[in-house]
Amino acid sequence: HPDREQAAVRYARREVPSGYAAPRGMIVDGDLVAIRSRGTAFDVVASEMQRSPYTHTAVAVWVDFAGAARLLVAESNAGGASLAPLSQYADVDFDVFECPVPRVEAGRALFDL
Repeated sequence: HPDREQAAVRYARREVPSGYAAPRGMIVDGDLVAIRSRGTAFDVVASEMQRSPYTHTAVAVWVDFAGAARLLVAESNAGGASLAPLSQYADVDFDVFECPVPRVEAGRALFDL
């Protein structure tokens, strides 16, 4: 299907080392972080229903606060949307995909600007 082929090009997987510490410095604002959590029954069901190895996807956001750079992810959850440190997934496999839209647009959409 042509749309799927085009999508595969737009969502190019970024080759990053496995784990958390190594790829951290390679992730930039707007990148998609696809999580492969299998820790709960919900994770298994979500992955199977979506026919995907991923349980959910989040958007990477770097935040600088008082000189400390933090790598956060914007993600949806039962209560709406939230920002959380990517380090919460340090023990979970994830893949990183390049931002599919211009990064400025991604930032505006994330923060409703």
